[in-house]
Amino acid sequence: MHVISPKKLRRFWSIHADAERPLRAWLTVVQSRRYASPHDVRRDFGSVDFLGSWRTVFNIGGNKYRWVADVRCDSGRIYVRENAHALLGG
Repeated sequence: MHVISPKKLRRFWSIHADAERPLRAWLTVVQSRRYASPHDVRRDFGSVDFLGSWRTVFNIGGNKYRWVADVRCDSGRIYVRENAHALLGG
């Protein structure tokens, strides 16, 4: 999948250093795949949540962070939303 824009990931992990390793791992996985359906995404990320047609919420760092992206299986693109957020108590 083509990830648009990975710089948002880098900006987030520059603030939350403990998110760098899991976000890099996430990026490596999704860039090496071509997802045909949400089912394919769930195969790689069992705890992923789907909100509507494209909006996808990934649990990052053992569910310490959630990252929101639009996964467009038809175009082979993942649009990274503005930022992740830390979960309360995480």
